[in-house]
Amino acid sequence: MSNYQSQTFRQLSEYLDGGISLCSFVSDCLQIGRSTAYKKINGTSSLSLEEFFKLVHHGNIPIGSLSQITGHAMFQIDGIKRQTIDPLDYFRVILHHLGHLTTEDNITFTYLSQEIPFYHLLNFPHLTSLKLFVWEVTNWNGQKITTSLDLDNQHANLKAYNRVRTQLLDYYLQCPGVEIWKSSILDSTIEQIIYLLYSGLIKDRSTIDRLVRSLENLYTYLYDSCTSGYKINVNNPEKNNLHNIEVYYNSIVNTGNTIIIKGEKTHRVYTMLDTPNYLNTSSNQVTDHISAWVDNIIVHSTKISREGNTARRNYFRKLRMTLDQGLKEINQLIRRQFD
Repeated sequence: MSNYQSQTFRQLSEYLDGGISLCSFVSDCLQIGRSTAYKKINGTSSLSLEEFFKLVHHGNIPIGSLSQITGHAMFQIDGIKRQTIDPLDYFRVILHHLGHLTTEDNITFTYLSQEIPFYHLLNFPHLTSLKLFVWEVTNWNGQKITTSLDLDNQHANLKAYNRVRTQLLDYYLQCPGVEIWKSSILDSTIEQIIYLLYSGLIKDRSTIDRLVRSLENLYTYLYDSCTSGYKINVNNPEKNNLHNIEVYYNSIVNTGNTIIIKGEKTHRVYTMLDTPNYLNTSSNQVTDHISAWVDNIIVHSTKISREGNTARRNYFRKLRMTLDQGLKEINQLIRRQFD
């Protein structure tokens, strides 16, 4: 099989919507039988140039993504390809990217972040709703007249939202991973709460009380996860202690928000551009380059999970100071607005 042919089918398998098999797509697109389609996919039958362009066109694959020119790579930007309209829609876009991973073995999930990796927040519905509310106001629907954050009625289809949120959390929990944190991972969330209080977008005491409790619970959860070295499902403990997590503290490199997903068939890099949307690529040049960069960052980072006891205590002491300072400012605003 030619390199272009194998790359074309690999890209197709990643770009296809969930529920559509690669064989069915090829068969329908090229108007050939399934057995012939299988031969094209496994390389025993070559693709003609016309067939190649049909698959690329109908599969919505950027031709540049198949290029091997040094220094050239193609990125997919979901925010341009398909504009997100609400939190449920955003979750479904992520599910599209992660869903095929459940069929692969030996998947690893590497996450570098300036702020709390979003998948941790999925354990805490109120903090998840906070983030989604901020993104909805600033990115997805900036013209919408938003009166306030309503933790009880934020999502039009609450049942569907919770189902998809739980599904996303399960995908994250089932992949062993490496995460590289900064000491500032709680800063953005605290500042967003403070901003919403200042701007009057939090209008009742119950909302802020629940967010504060969630922050405290988040701190405990992060410490417990680092201590055990396992990913934790807060609301479903029987799923704990199944998949390892290695956590490192990086104090010297600005990593942005970067995710590397690697499996037997998949190697893809995601990086955040217009928050919270990601651009991503499976270009071998990019994935190999970024993976080497991450390996070098780990060498110069401090492990704070499992055996990293002293480093973990020092890290969480800093994090506790940040949280306490943020809660002090939040409580001052609470007294000013609600007492």
